[in-house]
Parts: sequence; structure tokens; C-alpha cells
Amino acid sequence: MYLSDLYKKSYSGVDREIWMLALVSFVNRVGSMVLPFLTIYLSSVKNYSLSLTGLVMMGYGIGSFFGNWAGGILSDRIGPFRLQLMSLLSSGLALYGLLWLDSPLSIAVGLFCCSFLADAFRPANMASVAALASDQSRTKAVGVTRLAFNLGFSAGPALGGLIAVSLGYNWLFIIDGSSCILAGFIFFLFFRKQILSEHRSKKKAIDKSEEQPHMRHLFRDRPFLVFMLLMFVYGVIFMQFFSSVPVFFKNKLLYTEDFIGILMALNGLLVVMIELPVLHLIEKKGQMRMMALGTLMVGIAFLLLLPGKFIIFAFLATLMFTLGEVFSLPFATTVVLNRSSEKMRARYMAFYGMTFSLCHIAAPVFGMFIADNFSFTALWIILSILMLLCSWALYSLRKLTQ
Repeated sequence: MYLSDLYKKSYSGVDREIWMLALVSFVNRVGSMVLPFLTIYLSSVKNYSLSLTGLVMMGYGIGSFFGNWAGGILSDRIGPFRLQLMSLLSSGLALYGLLWLDSPLSIAVGLFCCSFLADAFRPANMASVAALASDQSRTKAVGVTRLAFNLGFSAGPALGGLIAVSLGYNWLFIIDGSSCILAGFIFFLFFRKQILSEHRSKKKAIDKSEEQPHMRHLFRDRPFLVFMLLMFVYGVIFMQFFSSVPVFFKNKLLYTEDFIGILMALNGLLVVMIELPVLHLIEKKGQMRMMALGTLMVGIAFLLLLPGKFIIFAFLATLMFTLGEVFSLPFATTVVLNRSSEKMRARYMAFYGMTFSLCHIAAPVFGMFIADNFSFTALWIILSILMLLCSWALYSLRKLTQ
């Protein structure tokens, strides 16, 4: 009875519009089966070295960085709902374009375009969540958004692994692009009033006497900048689970793509099952304290990969990684949203997204370089040590949320 009441309380108090945004995110993320398999696609299908694979993947991270930057600016200028619609439709078309690319340079440019268009969606999406949710329900609204994201991501990699084995990698790009376009149509049906309202409001004259928000205002918030530096370290290590770990499973442990997809899906499925109930229980324990604990858990997850071919440790590492994610990332987003004013919210979220985009650039190069020149064992030990230091630093910064 207690468990059922816990789930009921965890999911209550969220506005209908937030659930609609979550539905669109779910449809979009179901098709996001490409990212966990990009490193395998480049290293196994294209026969690139691990170092070259890391360099090509930088195109994705660079596009993500500038996409978040542009998304933060455009969200304020044309409206977050209009921007989300354009991002969904254009990123779907860009994914189709990857089918005709072959050389390392062209694939890197193609990944840049895809991630630029796709990640312009993120600042606008979170600005919409913040605008639609009250201050009291903001963490829960973020949790619902992540619920949809992870529910889609739990289905996507499992489906992607089966498609890669049975139909080939080209179908990953086709289905991913189609899901983005489908999400765009669903988004328009749900939020056409907001989209048309933004179109009319942007035609009105802007009060020139009012100071307009600018990204440079962020650099006056020094505690926030320190927090973002720690999030960069966290992100570079966190993303190894989706770049270095799949290659380790494929090349060293000789797991098949469909089994790797199941492990990736397990992460998303566990987040769906436990994140909101866990947030309901711990959200008053202190955001930075919970983030420090979650960061430590992610570090422990990499240590669990050291025993090698024992499958049980792959599952345990995935479980520990998921717990660390649940305890850290929802609070990180809430810290950023609460730190910003209404006028600066999209830019704060853009800066947050840009930080993780830099992680997309650095993570594959960092991880693949160490694995290629030393070993995966060395990589897991280094990542664990860095996460321990990051956990201590986040705990020391807990006054940021007081």
C-alpha cells in the first residue's frame, strides 16, 4: 500500500501541458537509437581507428554546443514553442542526409548539422517547462520530462540494436529522422495555440528602453560558473557510458549490438521506474548533497567494469550508473532553472546545454585516446578518481542552493 501511495504522490501535481511536452519528447527519443551506436558504426562498419572515431564524433559535440547557444538566443527572439517545432522538423530531415555521407570529414559535418538543429530544441524545451510549472512543482516537472526522455531512450537503443543486426545501420538514420518529424507534427497539434500566439506577439514593438538579456550577464554569476565547471567534468565522465563503454562491450567483451542495446535500454527503463519516486523521497534532502552522492555512484559504476567479461558486472555497473544519474541530473537542471530569472532562463539553460555540448566534444576524444594508447582498465580507474574529486567539490558548493 505504501509503495502504491508513493507512486501516486510522485506523479501527482503535474500540469497537463507538462505531460504533453513529455509525450512529444517520448516520441522523439524513441527514435534516438543512433547516438549509442555511432561509435560502433564508425569503428566497426566504417573501420575507423578509435582515435579517428573520437575525432569524427567531435562534430556532434561542436554542433550541439552551437545549437544550444543559438537555441538560447532564438528562444527569446522567436519564442520557445516555435523554435521547438522548427528544431524537430529540420533535425529529422538532417538525419536523412547522413545516409549519403561516407568520408570522415563529411560525416563529421553531417553530425554537426544534426546535433546543431536537434539541440536548439533543448533550451526552448526547458524554458517552456519552467514557464508552465510552478516553483514548487519545478523539480517534479523536470522529472516528468526526464521520465519521457528515458522511457523513449529505453525503447530506442533496444530497438536500434535489433535494427542494426537485422536490417543494417542505414535504417537507424531513417527511423530516427522519421521519429523527429512525427514528434514535430504531434507538437504542433498540442501547442498550435502557443505557436500562433508567439507569432503574433513577436510582431509587436519591443520596448527599447528596457535592457535586453545577454549571455554576458551570466559571467557575473561566479558561483554558477564554478557549478558549470564541475558539470563539465561530470559530463565528460558521464558520457563515457554512451561512447567508450559500448565500444568496450563490443571490442573487448565481444557483446553483440542487440545485447548492448538491451544494456543501454536497461538504463532508461530503470530511470523511468525509480526516478520520480526517488525524487519525491529525497528532494528535501539538499540538492547539492544528493548530486554529490549521485556523482560518487557514477564513479563506482566505472570501477565495476574492471572485472571484465563477467556479465553480472555489466548489469551491476549499469544499475549503479543509473542510480548515480537519478541522484544527480534532475537536481542539476533544477539548480540552473532556480538560479535564473525569467528573462534569462533560456540563456541559462543554453549555457547549461552548451557545457554538456563541450562534454560531447571532449568525452569521445578523451575516452578513446586513453583506451587506444593505454587501456580501458586505465580509463575506468581515471574516471573513478575524477568522479570522487567532483563529488567532493559539489558537496563543498552546497551553499549555492541555500
